[in-house]
Amino acid sequence: MPLEIRELVIKVNIETANQTSNTDLKEQMRELEDRIIEKCVEKIQRRIEKNLER
Repeated sequence: MPLEIRELVIKVNIETANQTSNTDLKEQMRELEDRIIEKCVEKIQRRIEKNLER
């Protein structure tokens, strides 16, 4: 049973309390991207496991 991922839309609002340097902001963006990817992969794995149990 093939798993189709039709569309994945992620909206992220980032607010900074104070001005941070570009490198800090880039690092925060990388960390956020990693967390988003991790959560998406977990969700996909759960769906695959659920489908395999059927």
